[in-house]
Amino acid sequence: MRLEPVLHPELVLTPTDLGSMEAVLTHLSNHSAPMFPALQAGRLLEGFLAREAAYPTCTPEGVAFPHVLLPEIDATRVAALRLRPGVRWATSSPSHAGHPPQDLVFAIFGNSDTPWEHVRLLARLARISQGQGALARLRAAENPQQLHATLVAEDRRYG
Repeated sequence: MRLEPVLHPELVLTPTDLGSMEAVLTHLSNHSAPMFPALQAGRLLEGFLAREAAYPTCTPEGVAFPHVLLPEIDATRVAALRLRPGVRWATSSPSHAGHPPQDLVFAIFGNSDTPWEHVRLLARLARISQGQGALARLRAAENPQQLHATLVAEDRRYG
């Protein structure tokens, strides 16, 4: 599944000084809520936090993949954030304790009735993130427009 159709420029952000996973997810939820008329930002945040409590989405590469699946989400969407500075992703899991601060966040919003869409997007985002030099190019983005253009270009590399 390609990213370009579900990656809206309004959901590509480069916030600074958020300080914590909760602050990142709150910022993301507040900014994204207008895209989902049937939802309040608090409901999105609850969904993200419940997912993180079940199993953290941070990686040793400094990339987090939070996702929320709710029946009220009418269409699958992806958000991308480049954080400066990166933030420690709150986790009680010993296997995640040594991860560096997360400075790239790819969030997926999906409908709980079509969970396979988010699995396909997670796979696509993971493939892009593992591409040679991709993370460096994404981290070099100075603003949302550059981050969007870079992510679209990375997505197109995979057809």
